[in-house]
Amino acid sequence: MWSQWRPRVRFIAGVLILFAALFLGVSFSLRSNDIILYDIETLPGEKSLSTASNANVWSPIYDLTLTGLTFTPNVFASHAQRVALADTSSQTLVIIDLQRKNFVQLPTIPDHIFTALTFTDTDELVAFANGLWRYDADEQTWHALTPELILPAPVTHLATFAGHYYLFGENLVRKVTMDEDKFVALDDWLTTSDWSFTPISVCIDGYIYVSTATGVTRLVRGQLDRWSADGEIFGHQYLSDTDQFLFSLVPAQESLLTIDKATGHIAATLTDKTLLTSRFLWQDADTGSFYTLVGQQIYSYTPSENN
Repeated sequence: MWSQWRPRVRFIAGVLILFAALFLGVSFSLRSNDIILYDIETLPGEKSLSTASNANVWSPIYDLTLTGLTFTPNVFASHAQRVALADTSSQTLVIIDLQRKNFVQLPTIPDHIFTALTFTDTDELVAFANGLWRYDADEQTWHALTPELILPAPVTHLATFAGHYYLFGENLVRKVTMDEDKFVALDDWLTTSDWSFTPISVCIDGYIYVSTATGVTRLVRGQLDRWSADGEIFGHQYLSDTDQFLFSLVPAQESLLTIDKATGHIAATLTDKTLLTSRFLWQDADTGSFYTLVGQQIYSYTPSENN
């Protein structure tokens, strides 16, 4: 009897052993693949390199609609965490304190139209409106710093350095020399006639950096300097700087570039799709945070050791 069933029992046992082997093999294979997958992507609790490189590091921190005003800023000025944003067509001007998250709307300059703004080192707002005007926050009014200044082109950008003011426009750089708050002279600072330009953004540290549609140019003593940033940088550029670095926000490249002033070498590039429609660039020197305007939102980015 047993001799008749022995072959069948052996066959069934062989089949069971075969299924068991296949099951264990598949299980081992799946676990091995899982381990390999972890090795390729990331270990639990860590960010993969691809995720980190594509992460949105710019964050919205203030919505301009909170002001209750309808305006499209086309000029700005900043000092620390205060930024003045203005629409020159409607003559709407607000100062926003990004630390306290509040704002104040400033009055217009009587019988004048302002076209450019800057903050002084002492945190006073100065505007150009056929001359220089300083805003008195205590009196909530504007005071003329200079007489009316006759210029060959409209002033679109205003900057201050070492107590003096610099006016920029199409093919225009004028220096307004001041003795404290007293007007001394208006001079044509640009001595070269070999350069035609329309400024998009400017920075001054002794040198003058001017961004145009064709790139960033450095000027010294009224002349073009033999300096250029590495690589091809195309499109509008908005500038900010520290003693060592020039920062260039390039919306067309969705990038914030860190440029070594001494060499022109691009030391770092931060890419973020948020920057595609950004305007303006400013930095808080105390915190190192950068700010830009995207639509009606102010965005910020604070560098760290990880980005």
